[in-house]
Amino acid sequence: MWVCVFGRCKCRVDGNADNIAIGDGLVTHNADGYAQLADVDAGSTPSQTSINAAIQHAGAIFAIALHASTADGDIIPVFVRPGTGTQT
Repeated sequence: MWVCVFGRCKCRVDGNADNIAIGDGLVTHNADGYAQLADVDAGSTPSQTSINAAIQHAGAIFAIALHASTADGDIIPVFVRPGTGTQT
């Protein structure tokens, strides 16, 4: 078994909950092991708490979508990059 830590590979995603577009950042999804869209929006009236959460979430991005997805369990090409943490 090979594990991709940098570069292009395929990844199983959950594009059903939040549609994934080309260029979107992906984070791990703890419930089922699929990747999901990274929520890095601090909101329309950002507080320090929401800004910190957005920064933490952005640091957890481990891959960039190279294909769009709107289905749960879809397998799409991604570009894996080093992340700085995991989603909580």
